[in-house]
Amino acid sequence: LFRSEGANSGGANGASDDQVCTTGDDIDKPSGDGISSANGGGQSKPMVQDGDRVAQPLQEAVEYFDQLKDKLFVTPTTSHIPRGPFLGRLELLKEAAKCGLDRSPGVDLGSAAPLLMDYFMVFSNCNCCYEDIHTFLSAFPKADVQQFLDLAEQFVKPSEVEFYCPDDRVKTNLSNLRKHISLLQLQRHGGRHDSLTVDQKEVLIAHCIKYFREGIRISATSPSIAAQYTDFYGLLAAHLIIELYGELGDYSQLYKAIMLLEEARGFISVPIKMFLMKLYCYIGAMDACTELYEALAIKHIQVESLGFLPMRYIQAVGSFGFAGQFYRTALRFYYSCSKETTEHVIQAYKNGIFHKITEMIDFAERISCSLNFAYIIVDTHMMEFTTTIHSVENAKEYFSKEWFSGLPYSTSKLEAYCAKLTDGRNLIVFDDWSPPHRKMKSEEAKASFELECHWLRIRVNILQCLKQALSLLEVPPATSQASAQEHTSNSVSTLESRVKELSQIARHTRGLRGYELLKQREKNPLLPIQSPPPSLAYTLLENNLDELVVQALCALGQIVRGSPSVKDALQHAIKVAKSVQGAMRGVPETLRAAFERVSQGDMDIHMEHPYKIMTCTHIDLEKYVLFMQIVGCVAMICGICAEYLALSGDGKKKKKKKGQSKEMSALENELVGFLKELQQVVVEASQQFKPLPEFSKLSKNLSKLYMKSDAGLDKQDCSSGVSEISTESDKGELHQLVIIEFEDIVTVCDKHINLRYHTYMYTCTALHF
Repeated sequence: LFRSEGANSGGANGASDDQVCTTGDDIDKPSGDGISSANGGGQSKPMVQDGDRVAQPLQEAVEYFDQLKDKLFVTPTTSHIPRGPFLGRLELLKEAAKCGLDRSPGVDLGSAAPLLMDYFMVFSNCNCCYEDIHTFLSAFPKADVQQFLDLAEQFVKPSEVEFYCPDDRVKTNLSNLRKHISLLQLQRHGGRHDSLTVDQKEVLIAHCIKYFREGIRISATSPSIAAQYTDFYGLLAAHLIIELYGELGDYSQLYKAIMLLEEARGFISVPIKMFLMKLYCYIGAMDACTELYEALAIKHIQVESLGFLPMRYIQAVGSFGFAGQFYRTALRFYYSCSKETTEHVIQAYKNGIFHKITEMIDFAERISCSLNFAYIIVDTHMMEFTTTIHSVENAKEYFSKEWFSGLPYSTSKLEAYCAKLTDGRNLIVFDDWSPPHRKMKSEEAKASFELECHWLRIRVNILQCLKQALSLLEVPPATSQASAQEHTSNSVSTLESRVKELSQIARHTRGLRGYELLKQREKNPLLPIQSPPPSLAYTLLENNLDELVVQALCALGQIVRGSPSVKDALQHAIKVAKSVQGAMRGVPETLRAAFERVSQGDMDIHMEHPYKIMTCTHIDLEKYVLFMQIVGCVAMICGICAEYLALSGDGKKKKKKKGQSKEMSALENELVGFLKELQQVVVEASQQFKPLPEFSKLSKNLSKLYMKSDAGLDKQDCSSGVSEISTESDKGELHQLVIIEFEDIVTVCDKHINLRYHTYMYTCTALHF
């Protein structure tokens, strides 16, 4: 019970024995063993042998640690004071309180505040101070922790920190700087920053920024990848600014944090680069994110542990150009891992290193079952579907490719495949000194992983539903009418079962713990600092975009079966589309007007600059891109409906059944009416994201939903921004639907991203800290 983990291992949390801890003057000398040093450097006899029970009473153990500490203070054998006795005394108090022995009669364990202060006075100038103490703060009473923080604030004097001092005072100055950093870290972990008002937080932010900028100046000669002591000030200021973003709802706070960390871009360390990459992903600046990703030189297993962040956002914000290259680079690691594992196993077998063979096989299996690996594969399919399919015929060719049919997780095996997925994301890579109640918990990480697995299943089911819908147009050659009807009946039954499965997965996902957590984090998804990025499943399901696909597929099934409820399904789908478009936050009118004034050279000197307006504006770019992808799916389903009606109409005209021909004509009219309404929704959505005059081309191209029989059909003029759907054909039949061309969506997203990335150049002077 009384053996201290800190005394045995050299420090809490697995700190190594060779970690330097000094009294402040000699910083670079190795530290000796605590007990042997206290006994004059000779061999010491351990108080408790392994496997033996403690023979001494509790009070004797307390006295032993106190005497050891006193001896180290009074007659130190070296200039170094070891941490073990201090951490052992704290661990003793912690374990005794946990077992209920702190109130035993005749035992005086003392208060936690003086013990913590004893450690802090000696080791506050060491890098290990926070790592050693923060585990005890949550175990001791809150009153003792606050008393300790009050004493620490009196001990540390920030005014003694000098960034420009003579050479003979550098070590003393560095010691004072480390003390101040340790104090701020423990204050934050102890909850002091939670009680600060907005004004008090802004004062603390200004204080940290001052130290951060001074540290940048004196660190100019350091290596660009070396961690600087003052990096902590920049990260703490950025964390506080992110908190203000959540409290005030002021989007410009994100740009303040970015601009602050960008000041150290020439020699920023890995923690700052990682946090900057997270912020750039959140605002949609993927070009800046990929620059940082390349600067970090992420490769090999880091693709699995750190690559999840940009891969989550790179397609979601419409950066399809970056996404293609990004996915190819990442997939190279996953595919080569399987190949190289076989070679390594052979070499291990030849050299007789048999115990390594199992490790290599387990590692290869973990990588092959990686969530990130599956995520990239499905994202690649969705991106190619978005950017390459322009007609039903084109879709048939795409879905018939062997590489698509050979996916390792077909619908029948999808659940079993997802059950084997592993989570390789390193979520704790971001530095965070928040109190325990504000940190990410392990169950939250598990909930996020489960939600991402369901998001994977939803997208795979959508792709499989589209593939199955296309099978309705495949009539086996040289078959009888009865065989053709049986084929159609089987195909539509399979489609309906998969649509039902899609609805069940979506309904089950809404009840997941991870989904509820995202609802709670909706106001500020960037907190906790170590939390995973919000899943796109939340964006899809919260806006009922899954219903848009489901109702379109139901309409297709009802058309095939001849059900009269086609109109209800289409009306439900258009209602969902209108609700999503109406709730979308696009580019505000003030920003559009400002950009138009700038483009016309009519910029008033007193007018607010458009860049500054944009830094205060949160745009639903993710929702817009996801909405357009779902609209693309719905448009393709409508094309399949039109093709099926055309094929059915041809067969029934030969039999000259007028009643059935009229029924087909009514279905065609319902479909055309639905497409006209969907077209209007798409145009209105695109116009919401039109900050520049040249973006008028976007609304024209997005409005071209043509159902035609002749590929050379002249398209109507779209100068008004809205065009009519052409139903002109030789025989009045609908043959195919040319779906939305997404290259124009890529254009608007790229312009939006580039615009956001360069805003900090202006706001560095426009927004003052």
